[in-house]
Amino acid sequence: MTDTTASHELPWATPTYERRNPPCYVCSICGGLTGTQTADIYRHTEWHAALAALLAPEGRRDPSR
Repeated sequence: MTDTTASHELPWATPTYERRNPPCYVCSICGGLTGTQTADIYRHTEWHAALAALLAPEGRRDPSR
């Protein structure tokens, strides 16, 4: 994946989380650490969704907004 491809595709990818020790999860997209609670992971995933909506090219934006 080139840098150009990564900058256009990664914001729209669904993040996955890898459990690390000490107990925390690492985001597969940004490398950010989240807490161990389910709400922490949901919050971080929603952050990625909001960022993707803000950065979406004109063709990918939600027409209802």
